[in-house]
Amino acid sequence: MGFALINLLLYFVGLAFCKCGSLILLIPKSILATSIVVLATIGTFSINKNLFDVFVMFGAGVLGYVMLRNDFPTSPIALALLLGPMLEKAVNLTSTMYEGRILEIFQRPMTVILLLLTVFSFIFPFAKSWMRKRRQVRIAEE
Repeated sequence: MGFALINLLLYFVGLAFCKCGSLILLIPKSILATSIVVLATIGTFSINKNLFDVFVMFGAGVLGYVMLRNDFPTSPIALALLLGPMLEKAVNLTSTMYEGRILEIFQRPMTVILLLLTVFSFIFPFAKSWMRKRRQVRIAEE
Protein backbone atom coordinates (compact mmCIF):
# COMPACT_ATOMS: atom_id res chain seq x y z
CA MET A 1 0.00 0.00 0.00
CA GLY A 2 2.90 2.31 0.83
CA PHE A 3 4.57 1.73 -2.54
CA ALA A 4 1.32 2.48 -4.37
CA LEU A 5 0.97 5.76 -2.45
CA ILE A 6 4.59 6.70 -3.11
CA ASN A 7 4.23 5.98 -6.83
CA LEU A 8 1.08 8.06 -7.00
CA LEU A 9 2.77 10.99 -5.27
CA LEU A 10 5.86 10.66 -7.47
CA TYR A 11 3.63 10.81 -10.52
CA PHE A 12 2.42 14.26 -9.55
CA VAL A 13 5.90 15.41 -8.55
CA GLY A 14 7.17 14.16 -11.94
CA LEU A 15 4.51 16.09 -13.79
CA ALA A 16 5.41 19.27 -11.93
CA PHE A 17 9.12 18.74 -12.54
CA CYS A 18 8.62 18.18 -16.27
CA LYS A 19 7.45 21.75 -16.66
CA CYS A 20 10.42 23.11 -14.70
CA GLY A 21 12.89 20.62 -16.14
CA SER A 22 12.08 21.57 -19.71
CA LEU A 23 13.43 25.06 -18.96
CA ILE A 24 16.92 23.53 -18.86
CA LEU A 25 16.75 23.46 -22.65
CA LEU A 26 16.77 27.26 -22.67
CA ILE A 27 20.24 27.40 -21.07
CA PRO A 28 23.03 27.89 -23.64
CA LYS A 29 24.93 24.67 -24.38
CA SER A 30 28.30 26.15 -23.39
CA ILE A 31 27.08 27.04 -19.89
CA LEU A 32 25.21 23.75 -19.49
CA ALA A 33 28.18 21.64 -20.63
CA THR A 34 30.56 23.51 -18.33
CA SER A 35 28.22 23.04 -15.38
CA ILE A 36 27.86 19.32 -16.10
CA VAL A 37 31.64 18.83 -16.34
CA VAL A 38 32.26 20.70 -13.08
CA LEU A 39 29.54 18.82 -11.19
CA ALA A 40 30.65 15.45 -12.60
CA THR A 41 34.26 16.13 -11.61
CA ILE A 42 33.28 17.17 -8.09
CA GLY A 43 31.00 14.16 -7.75
CA THR A 44 33.62 11.73 -9.04
CA PHE A 45 36.25 13.07 -6.68
CA SER A 46 33.91 13.13 -3.69
CA ILE A 47 33.04 9.43 -3.89
CA ASN A 48 36.49 8.06 -3.00
CA LYS A 49 38.51 11.26 -2.48
CA ASN A 50 40.82 9.97 -5.19
CA LEU A 51 42.17 12.02 -8.09
CA PHE A 52 42.75 8.85 -10.14
CA ASP A 53 38.97 8.43 -10.42
CA VAL A 54 38.75 11.88 -11.99
CA PHE A 55 41.41 10.91 -14.56
CA VAL A 56 39.48 7.73 -15.34
CA MET A 57 36.32 9.81 -15.79
CA PHE A 58 38.02 12.20 -18.22
CA GLY A 59 39.72 9.30 -20.04
CA ALA A 60 36.38 7.55 -20.41
CA GLY A 61 34.89 10.80 -21.72
CA VAL A 62 37.62 11.21 -24.33
CA LEU A 63 37.32 7.56 -25.33
CA GLY A 64 33.54 7.90 -25.57
CA TYR A 65 33.89 11.00 -27.75
CA VAL A 66 36.33 9.25 -30.07
CA MET A 67 34.05 6.23 -30.25
CA LEU A 68 31.01 8.37 -31.08
CA ARG A 69 32.92 10.23 -33.80
CA ASN A 70 33.90 6.88 -35.37
CA ASP A 71 30.45 5.25 -35.02
CA PHE A 72 31.40 2.74 -32.35
CA PRO A 73 28.91 1.83 -29.60
CA THR A 74 29.73 3.39 -26.23
CA SER A 75 27.66 1.04 -24.09
CA PRO A 76 30.43 -1.60 -23.79
CA ILE A 77 32.73 0.98 -22.19
CA ALA A 78 30.00 2.04 -19.77
CA LEU A 79 29.34 -1.59 -18.86
CA ALA A 80 33.04 -2.26 -18.38
CA LEU A 81 33.42 0.71 -16.04
CA LEU A 82 30.32 -0.26 -14.07
CA LEU A 83 30.81 -4.02 -13.93
CA GLY A 84 34.62 -4.12 -13.78
CA PRO A 85 34.91 -3.79 -9.98
CA MET A 86 32.31 -6.53 -9.47
CA LEU A 87 34.18 -8.83 -11.86
CA GLU A 88 37.42 -8.14 -10.02
CA LYS A 89 35.84 -9.10 -6.69
CA ALA A 90 34.31 -12.25 -8.19
CA VAL A 91 37.61 -13.36 -9.73
CA ASN A 92 39.40 -12.68 -6.45
CA LEU A 93 36.80 -14.72 -4.54
CA THR A 94 36.99 -17.54 -7.09
CA SER A 95 40.77 -17.56 -6.88
CA THR A 96 40.53 -17.84 -3.10
CA MET A 97 37.94 -20.64 -3.32
CA TYR A 98 40.08 -22.67 -5.71
CA GLU A 99 43.32 -21.83 -3.85
CA GLY A 100 44.89 -20.08 -6.83
CA ARG A 101 44.04 -22.82 -9.36
CA ILE A 102 41.56 -20.65 -11.21
CA LEU A 103 41.54 -22.78 -14.38
CA GLU A 104 39.72 -25.50 -12.44
CA ILE A 105 36.46 -23.58 -12.84
CA PHE A 106 36.38 -24.72 -16.47
CA GLN A 107 35.75 -28.29 -15.30
CA ARG A 108 32.16 -27.36 -14.46
CA PRO A 109 29.62 -27.77 -17.30
CA MET A 110 27.83 -24.45 -16.72
CA THR A 111 31.11 -22.55 -16.95
CA VAL A 112 32.00 -24.27 -20.21
CA ILE A 113 28.53 -23.53 -21.65
CA LEU A 114 28.80 -19.84 -20.70
CA LEU A 115 32.33 -19.68 -22.15
CA LEU A 116 31.13 -21.21 -25.43
CA LEU A 117 28.21 -18.78 -25.60
CA THR A 118 30.58 -15.89 -24.98
CA VAL A 119 32.95 -17.03 -27.74
CA PHE A 120 29.97 -17.53 -30.05
CA SER A 121 28.68 -14.01 -29.33
CA PHE A 122 32.08 -12.58 -30.25
CA ILE A 123 32.52 -14.65 -33.42
CA PHE A 124 28.94 -14.52 -34.76
CA PRO A 125 28.95 -10.88 -36.02
CA PHE A 126 32.21 -11.44 -37.90
CA ALA A 127 30.97 -14.73 -39.38
CA LYS A 128 27.67 -13.13 -40.38
CA SER A 129 29.47 -10.25 -42.09
CA TRP A 130 31.83 -12.64 -43.86
CA MET A 131 28.93 -14.79 -45.10
CA ARG A 132 27.03 -11.70 -46.30
CA LYS A 133 30.07 -10.49 -48.28
CA ARG A 134 30.57 -13.96 -49.71
CA ARG A 135 26.90 -14.09 -50.79
CA GLN A 136 27.20 -10.65 -52.44
CA VAL A 137 30.28 -11.80 -54.37
CA ARG A 138 28.38 -14.86 -55.61
CA ILE A 139 25.44 -12.71 -56.69
CA ALA A 140 27.80 -10.25 -58.45
CA GLU A 141 29.51 -13.13 -60.32
CA GLU A 142 26.20 -14.48 -61.68
